[in-house]
Amino acid sequence: MNVRDFCAVGDGVTDDSAALINAIRAANAAGSVESGSALYVPPGVYKVRTNALPIITCSVYGPEASIQSLTQDDNAILTVDYAGKGRTLTLRGVFGPNYPSSHRVTANQFSTGIHVIRADHATFVVGLLEGLQVGLHFNAQVINGHIAQCKITINSLLHCRYAGVLCTSGATSQVETNRFEIEYITNCGSAIRLNANAAELVNNHFDINSLDLHVQANQFGFNFEGTAATNTKNKFVVSNSLTAPSGTGKIITMAPGVANNYFELPYIDFRHVAMDAGNVLNLGTHEINVPGSADIPARSVLHRSAPPIAGYWVRGDICWNNRPAAMTPFGWICTISGTPGWWSPMGILS
Repeated sequence: MNVRDFCAVGDGVTDDSAALINAIRAANAAGSVESGSALYVPPGVYKVRTNALPIITCSVYGPEASIQSLTQDDNAILTVDYAGKGRTLTLRGVFGPNYPSSHRVTANQFSTGIHVIRADHATFVVGLLEGLQVGLHFNAQVINGHIAQCKITINSLLHCRYAGVLCTSGATSQVETNRFEIEYITNCGSAIRLNANAAELVNNHFDINSLDLHVQANQFGFNFEGTAATNTKNKFVVSNSLTAPSGTGKIITMAPGVANNYFELPYIDFRHVAMDAGNVLNLGTHEINVPGSADIPARSVLHRSAPPIAGYWVRGDICWNNRPAAMTPFGWICTISGTPGWWSPMGILS
């Protein structure tokens, strides 16, 4: 079915709510739980009122179509129920009501772009989620709201005030074993926010190419709420670029007790990390910074052929020799803080 057959205009001005309501209802009714049905959205920008459209159970195909909110409230623009296996949603973009005027996290960012209440083996492909309260919300808080084995591909998540991606488990319904591939995230209150209730958020994989947190202060990269029993065994990989936030923002922040999650990240400063033991942080060959307490300063650990000659270093920082040879130190330790500090050799290899 084609939304234009229901008088949708898609000119970026007209209120297309009524047309899309009728089109979605017809496409939903045409399918079954097993076979499904499809709704085609031609190129254009379709403006709709939040919370006006029916819950979408049909597949949606609109790779050059964008949906934009007309109303300034925090309701959802699109609500999706893909409990039947194998549904697909493809869109160019979903935008808040003030897009594209706000290019920072501001108070005038409203609406959840895509609100998923159930999904099983579904596929979501979205080019751009921008200027929203929440970009994509996987919300398993409805009855039997299980969300699992989904593939999510997003090109850009930009300027989402509360979260770019928000995952919320329910009292009995899990969000589990989903794979997210995101090319670029910038300027979101939290890039990825995981809010675990009684049921688990478990075994989800987030693969992000670039994560940019430095444009505004007090932003968060990975924000965890819950416990070790409910928010666990999730994997987060940032492949290329990771910029630190300013102010009190954190790259990783966790509720006490959250554990057994895995992070594979480029170089980070642990002053921007707040997480409990039990989580795994793999920085590969990158330099790392090990957190300390108020009595024991944070310790940087690096691998070089010689101690640093620039930058500020703290007493206790260690530089391991990555080109060991006979009669050379196996590393150096900073014994006096400063720029670059005083570095003393640690032993000589025979």
